[in-house]
Amino acid sequence: MKYKQYPSYRDSEVEWLGEIPEHWQLATVSRLFDIKAGGDVKKEYFSEEKSSDFPYPIYTNSTKKEAVYGYSKKAFFHENTITVSGRGYIGYAIYREHKYDAIIRLLVLSPKRNKPCKFFMYYINDVLDFQVANTAISQLSTEQISPYRLVLPPLQEQQTIANYLDTATAKIDTLIAKQTKLIELLKEKRQALISSAVTKGLDSSVAMKDSGVEWLGEIPEHWEVSRVKFHANIKGRIGFRGYTKEDLVEKEEGALVLGASEMNNNAQVVLKSPQYITWHKYYESPEIILKKNDILFVQRGSTVGKVAYIDYEIEEATINPSLVVLKQIKLEEAYLKYFLMSDIIKSIVKVQTSNTAIPMISQEQIGNYILSKPHKTEQQAIANYLDDKTSKIDTLISKSIKAIDLLKEKRTALISSAVTGKIDVREVE
Repeated sequence: MKYKQYPSYRDSEVEWLGEIPEHWQLATVSRLFDIKAGGDVKKEYFSEEKSSDFPYPIYTNSTKKEAVYGYSKKAFFHENTITVSGRGYIGYAIYREHKYDAIIRLLVLSPKRNKPCKFFMYYINDVLDFQVANTAISQLSTEQISPYRLVLPPLQEQQTIANYLDTATAKIDTLIAKQTKLIELLKEKRQALISSAVTKGLDSSVAMKDSGVEWLGEIPEHWEVSRVKFHANIKGRIGFRGYTKEDLVEKEEGALVLGASEMNNNAQVVLKSPQYITWHKYYESPEIILKKNDILFVQRGSTVGKVAYIDYEIEEATINPSLVVLKQIKLEEAYLKYFLMSDIIKSIVKVQTSNTAIPMISQEQIGNYILSKPHKTEQQAIANYLDDKTSKIDTLISKSIKAIDLLKEKRTALISSAVTGKIDVREVE
């Protein structure tokens, strides 16, 4: 859609804002709004559940409009206000249409004279760039937000722009939601393909037998059941050979050290912010020096169970204490990679870590994972099949991710252009 511009513009005298429609004004946040911060929730007013006695939501610092801390007996803030996150996603604004309460660090902007104010939610989110002190806990205060400059179109025009953006962004959000759902379905399909192939094989007509393992179920009659430890050496960083921040060096001065953050969800190593340790620490643990065809497995932390396969000649590299490495693998390496990615292993890991404060599994537990073992040629066939199928699914997922990124860019650009007057949406249908 091609948008019109306003008939005439003037210099706003705000460098980052540029020109604005000639009839628009400027004002500070504190001139247009009374600014308060949420407070500590009083016990006598609080309930975790909504009821007739506790009907008012207590909002917190979140980008999700409906996210609540709990419910209050008393509404401390009125409808037609804007909450702005003072911590976390700093500066994120949400328009509130009903009475509520707010926790500490959540800022509440109440329009003076109770004029409709939804327009400014869009402006705050997509135009203002809040600069806050880079402290241990960064936050935005009532004093810091007060002097920020807002454009001030006539009231009727504010409402027209806000109404237009409600409709236009809702359409974009629907498209984003559809792409997000598609990604979820593709990931589910990908996982189902992997789990089926490594437990049932590729030929649905073959005879099956009971594996003798409850969670594995039936497997092809000619397959065997074995344990991971019989087909790979599992090595980790021994405690006394750990390292500290003092052992981290620049790239030219040491060896690459991999952790969970360098492993993506497709079992690949991706170097986003790589770290390096001294050569002394690298050579101190030769058993975990990484080579082509090694498999990495996260044994502790929030991503426990994540897998990566090194299918290329890697530079001098080792692992940090959160990983183990499977070396000297006697199976087809890619087949073992896929088995470790299957729902079976994910379920076992979940059970083994469900009662631990910090999710963690031992090398012994990993070694005792039971796997279904076809002949070597069938392992290769399964790996080739999954390489092909998952690659095609990953391409579709990448396209959907790119589509979402483009839609988000379009959304941001539309809002920014509308609320700064770069386009005129007053007569757009």
